[in-house]
Amino acid sequence: MPITTINGLTDIAQIRPLSKFWTYYRIASEAQVLTNTVNNEKVQETNVRYHINAAISHIADLLSLAMEPWYGVNIKATIEASAHDFGLDYVDLTSGGNTALDMARFLHHIERVNIASGTRKGNMTKWDLSMLTQQKSDWNVQHAQTAAWTHFGNDLLLLFGNDIESTVNTGAASYSYDVTSSDIVIAAYRQPLLDDMLVPSTSITYLRTKDSSAPTITEFVDLPDKYCKLLIDMVQASILQQINVDVPKAVEQNINQATAQLTQMIEAKRQFEVNSKQGFDRGITRLTPPGAV
Repeated sequence: MPITTINGLTDIAQIRPLSKFWTYYRIASEAQVLTNTVNNEKVQETNVRYHINAAISHIADLLSLAMEPWYGVNIKATIEASAHDFGLDYVDLTSGGNTALDMARFLHHIERVNIASGTRKGNMTKWDLSMLTQQKSDWNVQHAQTAAWTHFGNDLLLLFGNDIESTVNTGAASYSYDVTSSDIVIAAYRQPLLDDMLVPSTSITYLRTKDSSAPTITEFVDLPDKYCKLLIDMVQASILQQINVDVPKAVEQNINQATAQLTQMIEAKRQFEVNSKQGFDRGITRLTPPGAV
């Protein structure tokens, strides 16, 4: 299996969700109380759980686009033992069918790729697919010691220059480097963990009932607590829309203001990165981050 760990763990399910207080059950209960739908006559508990999953995915997508570090993960993998159809080295992000570490569906996007060989560690450069395939040539001398990558479909495609031994590069009399057994370390942003939507008696995310008198709330939502008010408001709005009731103006305003703040944060971070890059190019060493004075 090429993918060996994520955050040092061997199963995605071992990742701890981000909340310290709010569970799926508590979010659902609060939203149903606020919308007066606790009797489940018009809105089933299952419907509310779907609303929670949809809202978490939306909020987390905004946070991931803003590159919030909470959803950052490091993935350790090894190079596949055979060449890709493009003639490149690669890592299969589905982990050869191991669902415990199937990263292809779990990733939001890949930020950086490093390679570690013994005590040597270094960054790989990101190229697009056409650049990788163009440079994969026996005539390649300009990038003989280059290591590059791109994410395409379910695979992380890798190019190693002709002076680097790999799964693809074999047969030369000698190589300056050998990466055939090296670790590939991927810095990425993940999708949020969601409610498994199993019935409450068997669910490991929503509510597991050990006996009729002692139900056990088992799992926290995968969202920082400071965004759970937005989550509750969004679930409220979905419940009211489901039963064809107008969403209160105050709830709509809360949702619009909170999402606007996230959008502004995204733009501020992007602009800060642009300024940082320009400052580095121009020799400016001190820049003020968003919100600082």
